[in-house]
Amino acid sequence: MSKSSDPFLSDVSSASDSDLEHSHAPPNVRKTKSPRKRQRQQRHPLTAAILPVCCIITGWILGIATLYAFKLLVPEPDVFHPETLARGTNLCDCGANIEEALRRGCVYDTLSTSWLPPYCRDAELTAKFDKSGDGPNGEWSYFADQQGIRRLSVEEIAALGDTGGHFWASRYWHRAHCLFYWQKQFRQRDTKVVMEQRFDGLPHVEHCSRLLLRTTDLSLLMPVPVLMNSSAADALRLSPET
Repeated sequence: MSKSSDPFLSDVSSASDSDLEHSHAPPNVRKTKSPRKRQRQQRHPLTAAILPVCCIITGWILGIATLYAFKLLVPEPDVFHPETLARGTNLCDCGANIEEALRRGCVYDTLSTSWLPPYCRDAELTAKFDKSGDGPNGEWSYFADQQGIRRLSVEEIAALGDTGGHFWASRYWHRAHCLFYWQKQFRQRDTKVVMEQRFDGLPHVEHCSRLLLRTTDLSLLMPVPVLMNSSAADALRLSPET
């Protein structure tokens, strides 16, 4: 009986020994991983490298979009559209009198026949205009009366701003004024000066067109107003075309 039971004991002992071997296997012995799991782990370093780049690109795109939206909401300053300019630099207003004009840094401009702040003046063009007359050294002749008896200096004409007065100049002078204002408007692209509301419109262009097409005596004297505020609602005071 004892002999017949030995094989069973031997088998049990062998099975137990095998189980013990597996249960006491060293902890550093790992199971073989599947190819798919190894592939997922190999992609981790690449993902870590791409993620910051994607964040940078996304931030850059959002920044550009924000800047573009801001430009749409806040238009860039444009002298051809005075409403886009900063307040205080989009009107050619020198106040109610010469004293106020001087405090604002305004000067009398012979081309405009008005007092203007610096950002409304094309000083280079005005200097050229002052030497384009039919008098000695290209000077223009200005008068206090329609008969051309009493001459006026530029200083005397500038002083008329206090009283809202006017002077008299030849039709030839008036034509030159129109042509030089055409230049002033074209030069705005480079000079960035603000055009006076007084002359920035179709009525003044039409007025000049009719004047240039007339063939009457160019020496005929015409009244010309002197203004302090060239952006006022009633600033468009055109000389008679007769």
